[in-house]
Amino acid sequence: MPALMRISLGLCLLCLATSTAGLELEHFNSDENDINITFSADGLEAWLERRNGAWGVQGQQSCLLHTRRNPATSNWSPLVPVSFALAGYSDGDPFFDDDSQTLYFTSDRPHSSLPVNDTNIWRVIRSNQHWGAPEPLSTQINREGVEFSPVRRGSRLYFAGWYDGNGDLYVAEEHQDGDWTRNKLGAGLNSLTGEWNLWVSPDEQLMFFEASGRSTNVSRPGDIYASLKDQMGRWQPALPVSELNGAGSDLNARIIGNQLIYASTSKHPKHADLYSLPAQPVIERIAGAYDRALYVANRSSHEVVSVNLAKGSIATRVSIGPGPHLLAVTAEKVAVAAYGIYPRPHSQPVTKMPGWIQEDGGALLVLDGVPSRHQLRCQHPHGSVWDDTGQRLWVSCEDRFGAIEIDFSKTQPGYRLLPTGQSGAHVMAWDEPRQQLLIAHTGAGGVAFVDPVSADNTFVQLASGSEALWVNPDQPELWVTLGPSGQLAVVGLETKSELDRISPGCAFPIDFAQAWDGLLWVACFGSSEVIAINPVTRKVVDRLSLPAGPLNIEAHPLLPVLYASLPRRNAVIEISLIGRGVTRRFETGIEPDGLAIIATK
Repeated sequence: MPALMRISLGLCLLCLATSTAGLELEHFNSDENDINITFSADGLEAWLERRNGAWGVQGQQSCLLHTRRNPATSNWSPLVPVSFALAGYSDGDPFFDDDSQTLYFTSDRPHSSLPVNDTNIWRVIRSNQHWGAPEPLSTQINREGVEFSPVRRGSRLYFAGWYDGNGDLYVAEEHQDGDWTRNKLGAGLNSLTGEWNLWVSPDEQLMFFEASGRSTNVSRPGDIYASLKDQMGRWQPALPVSELNGAGSDLNARIIGNQLIYASTSKHPKHADLYSLPAQPVIERIAGAYDRALYVANRSSHEVVSVNLAKGSIATRVSIGPGPHLLAVTAEKVAVAAYGIYPRPHSQPVTKMPGWIQEDGGALLVLDGVPSRHQLRCQHPHGSVWDDTGQRLWVSCEDRFGAIEIDFSKTQPGYRLLPTGQSGAHVMAWDEPRQQLLIAHTGAGGVAFVDPVSADNTFVQLASGSEALWVNPDQPELWVTLGPSGQLAVVGLETKSELDRISPGCAFPIDFAQAWDGLLWVACFGSSEVIAINPVTRKVVDRLSLPAGPLNIEAHPLLPVLYASLPRRNAVIEISLIGRGVTRRFETGIEPDGLAIIATK
């Protein structure tokens, strides 16, 4: 969790009043738009941006107001315009840097070095309680376009810019000679719509910003998002801050002392007010969303690796045996079997299949605190799945034409064979509502529906290469990838018959993952892409190209993020579904395949 600044402001400092959107900052709110506030480190001064007119109307004028708090009475003085205001021009986005006694702000006031009729970032320095003359930042910062929301942290300036009809987030480093190096922040933060109104914590570990137009927004005009850095210094894909986002515009979130302050139009749609709520519960929930472990089965380095996603680094490596392919997880346990068949190891990325090596497998690894190892009565176990209690595990067994059931509820695990009589038992799924086991058979080209009590089964013939399975949680449907044909099949879980055949327009679909917004993503190994399908309409609604063919994909349960294993590249990538780009890359081992995410203990 980031070590955020602590300023003892107290309730009387903020003059809080209860409202439906949190606690209203009464002293700072008016019938105009009060949207941005910054405090001195001692909490005795505040600067406020106030914008006139109805919310959302173009051409509004804004001004900066200043107030002081009496430390003896905790009362605030009346808000008055800053002394360096320039009549006829708008000032906004105040940020006070205590270390340099500098107020950064935005203004459309003219200057010989700046484009005409443009809003740029300015600063004014205070010495002996007197303000100097405001000056614009370098043209390396202020370009043709609009700059917003400056935040100074050490030698870095974070800000937003509007260029080419879109708002994005930037960071610039100031050098000793006064020059700046400026970079656009990555796909985890920026998207194809708009980002602005940012704030960064003093330790530069937490960022809030406003995003507009995203499909994940409650309100398309603007919601507040947050991002944490991992320990490698990379901003993680942002998530919406549900505690703050309502039907109106929400913006300008920042932490002052122990309070999270933000602006919103949710209570008064015609103007924005400032609100506050305790910061710590929000920070803990945000940190908890990132606190996940990604498990990866590396086929050709014969191991299972866990990646701590909050830290952005590999946490554990556990050897298992030759050729682990797929993972089965509960809320706390991970299981993987050694398939015995795996690609020839390659220490460097390759572009073609390096050839297969075949050995006897059969080792089963269960990670639940202390790893436990078991030997299956099977030479080539491939997929596995837990039941809803987490006590029974089924593992597909190719050489025994069916699945092996392991009952972990007993002191000594009990084993039972569930034969299907079909070749190529491969990927598995558990249909909890109907208590039936589903086994895809790549060789026989179909799916077996198995009653785990009676061991009776019904085989539904589909097509060669029937492989990945997805049980629709909203409809009694099973989706199946038919890789060689480039198609998907939809099978009725109750009727045990094929309902539909889908041609998504990609090469060799091989895996499924449902994202948090309900879209079903499909990994297409042959065309090096992932595609999104609306499971209701069964239509393709999105597609993203990847650096190489994805073998397995996994969706984050709380973030708009997808993980994909790229076996030929010996890497797993993290993809922001909003920013539509790769945000992190993990070199986990040789030929990564199966992926799974569980909460970090």
